[in-house]
Amino acid sequence: MNKIKKIIFSCVLGSLLITPAIAAENLNDLSDAQLMSLAQNGDAEAQYKIGDLYYYGDDETEQDFHQARIWYEKAAQQNNDDAAYSLGVMYDQGQGVEQSSKRAFAYYNQAAMLGSADGMYNLGYMYEIEQDPPNYNQAFFWYSQAEKRGQCEALNNLGVMYFYGRGVQQSFKKAFDYYQKAANLDNSTAQYNLGTLYRDGKGVAMDKKQAMKWFAKAAENGDQDAQNDLNALAQQP
Repeated sequence: MNKIKKIIFSCVLGSLLITPAIAAENLNDLSDAQLMSLAQNGDAEAQYKIGDLYYYGDDETEQDFHQARIWYEKAAQQNNDDAAYSLGVMYDQGQGVEQSSKRAFAYYNQAAMLGSADGMYNLGYMYEIEQDPPNYNQAFFWYSQAEKRGQCEALNNLGVMYFYGRGVQQSFKKAFDYYQKAANLDNSTAQYNLGTLYRDGKGVAMDKKQAMKWFAKAAENGDQDAQNDLNALAQQP
């Protein structure tokens, strides 16, 4: 299982009430100068996008984590969930700030409470992997919330929770169901996990052909363990 890092969001607004000089239904249609003007006038979504501009950088803007943090903080103070999540990533990875799992957790928690599926996923990951001792009940809860909002990584992690009985009663069948959903969404880890269930006959009837199929898919997506297991399975009579 992996914690997801920062991803690019495309936010489309149904309407935006701003000055006539800067009017657009979609902030992506604005120039950087127009976006900055909105951000300086307190628009939280514009502040988040300016943060993104500095976080990633482009041909016209040099990457600057310090400025990214400043603008993310402004947006997060207005309860922008994407900005809170982005700050969580920065503190988690130590990008332009001193690495702090405590502050990362706080920002992921804020993002999750505001409805961010990625914030929910990373919060669940921290509860499962990075807390000592792990809090599997909270991990399962937040993975479940993320999955309901279409976060595909959470599907695989829920499968893992059911496979090992972490925070939930062990069920190979439910693990199979979650792995299958994630595998069909091209999640390579889930594809590998699904292959192991077919190979070992856990939660599903043993099926070498299906195991090889899913190992092959995972291997195509760069999973070396899947390639190794595919090779081993191919050598069996």
